[in-house]
Amino acid sequence: MSKTKNPYIVSTLPTITSIYFDPTTDFGFKKLFGTIPNILNEPIFMKAFDVAKVSNLDPNDYILYQISKSKKYDMELVEESAEKRGIEIGEINKTIKVILTLNRKGYIPSQISEMLDMTIQEVEEIIKKHGKIKVK
Repeated sequence: MSKTKNPYIVSTLPTITSIYFDPTTDFGFKKLFGTIPNILNEPIFMKAFDVAKVSNLDPNDYILYQISKSKKYDMELVEESAEKRGIEIGEINKTIKVILTLNRKGYIPSQISEMLDMTIQEVEEIIKKHGKIKVK
């Protein structure tokens, strides 16, 4: 049997991705330009290099990249939310401490509520839950 050339098979020519040099590496720049200019360390160029790296990914790696990026974004949102919640809890604890300190010094709930711009019921509830109430 002789081997015949299949006319439906296109010869594989080198693509830009098969000859791509990563310009952020010493090898890439030295191969292309001979030296690495310092100006290319500027954030705008680093962003362009990141885009070039992403555009060079094969389809499967690109999907994995997108998933990874999504997970990173989700984690950042969780951290930001946890930080905000921690700040809120800290502010609440500080307010409770101030209310209890003022109450121990002899201030009544109506005076404390006026000082802290809270309702008398809120102040009384905090004092009942966390300390002793002084009413005059």
